[in-house]
Amino acid sequence: MKKFIRRVIKTFKRLADANFLAFGQNVTGKMNAAVATFPNPVPSLESINNELDNYAALLQSSANRDKVQVQLKNISKFNLNQMLSQLADYVNTTTTDSALLASTGFELNKLPQPITITAPENPTLTDGGGSGRLLLKFKAVKGASSYVFQYTSDPTLQESSWVSFPATTTSFTFTGLTKGTTYYCRALAVGANQQVKDSIVVNRISQ
Repeated sequence: MKKFIRRVIKTFKRLADANFLAFGQNVTGKMNAAVATFPNPVPSLESINNELDNYAALLQSSANRDKVQVQLKNISKFNLNQMLSQLADYVNTTTTDSALLASTGFELNKLPQPITITAPENPTLTDGGGSGRLLLKFKAVKGASSYVFQYTSDPTLQESSWVSFPATTTSFTFTGLTKGTTYYCRALAVGANQQVKDSIVVNRISQ
């Protein structure tokens, strides 16, 4: 399974004009305070602050919707987006430590929520369409990445006695069984993090 890596993300691109300015000012302020961790930011904080000052002035001058001023404001915002995007990349190449990433003012990617799985419910065991065959099936388990079908002829269900068949389907036919023997069967759901949940045991005499 791919390892999850903490990083800052570029959600600032969706911010409205005034919020975008506040975000940029917050980032440069926090990055300046974290100079020991981020000593050589790219672009420089000075260049970003200069553009932030320009953008702040253009926000004021474009408030009356003058077309030229609005265009200049939009150009400045585009430039700042590019600069902050580069700065975010610099942060991500410098550290993956959550606390240090959070100290920059950028938003962090969300931690993945663990997927919990349940045991296969209501397994059914029927004749498999021929001598020495039994069919075990059940409904799919949400979050399961695979399944294991098992049988044993041991009525005490000793763990060492189970015969296992990995699968990705929710039905499986056991073959080569001995006629007249009672077989005990179950299914295991396997999660992405290798969690395992086993169903109840069902039994049937092989025909």
